[in-house]
Amino acid sequence: MILADKIINLRKKTGWSQDELASKLNVTRQSVSKWEGAQSIPDIERIVQMSRLFGVTTDYLLKDELETEEFSSADADTGTSLRRVSMEQASNYLALRKAAAPRIALATLLCIVSPIVMIVLACACESSYFGISEDAAAGIGLCVMFCIVAAAVVIFIRTGHASAEFEFLEKEEFETEYGVAGMVKERMNAFTAEIFANGFACLSSNAVNNAALPWMLCLNELREL
Repeated sequence: MILADKIINLRKKTGWSQDELASKLNVTRQSVSKWEGAQSIPDIERIVQMSRLFGVTTDYLLKDELETEEFSSADADTGTSLRRVSMEQASNYLALRKAAAPRIALATLLCIVSPIVMIVLACACESSYFGISEDAAAGIGLCVMFCIVAAAVVIFIRTGHASAEFEFLEKEEFETEYGVAGMVKERMNAFTAEIFANGFACLSSNAVNNAALPWMLCLNELREL
């Protein structure tokens, strides 16, 4: 069996379209079509990628005389397959990240501004007008700073707890169902358009990029797209 036939058989066994396989390999659908039509041969990097995706050895892909699938040792040892992310899961994850973005921004802002009170009090104690001692200023400043940081930590913890069910997206390898890639891209484009529509165009480019960052991270996490 030639490489072209093996790619077709393995792709169909996993239930992927040519578009999905192309997306996972970061190539065009036309490239996959040419491979399957024996019009061209994938480079060695793509061969290795496909062996990992399909859970077979590179020898099986490259050697025409091998008719029976040879599964890679990693798959043979674990006996597990990649978790598949459904359209509903991806949609819920993106909605959660969008809702969490303002809270994370607030918590980050609190951490940044937390030393300000201490700095102001330190300056005030140097002036006789306020009549505050250096020790009192330091004590008050530290208490306020710790309270602000504690509030930020609580926000971070609660936000992380809310997304606990999606931790596998950051810690495990996974695959996606058909259509998830397009949905993520549409959501990201819509979110970017919403930023400018709501008057955020006046923000600096760095601020806009930071606002869109959660969506870019979502797209990278769904890297198989």
